[in-house]
Amino acid sequence: MPETKGSLLRFAIAYALRSVRLHVGRRFLKLGLSEEQRYAVADDTIRELRKCGAYKDLDDVITPPPLEPRWRDGKPEA
Repeated sequence: MPETKGSLLRFAIAYALRSVRLHVGRRFLKLGLSEEQRYAVADDTIRELRKCGAYKDLDDVITPPPLEPRWRDGKPEA
């Protein structure tokens, strides 16, 4: 299955939620969501974006740039 812009955004949102802390008074409390909960939040976010029509290109496939050879004349390039 090819990687799309929507799936990349979903992963980025779920990854960012790992370090969320809530400011309560003078303390910062870790939100502490499980992986399933983080991906559920990310899925809901993507679903809302699609519903509003805000990002029509979420289904565009991401093509990785071609990798250039890192070797020249049998030696690794620095």
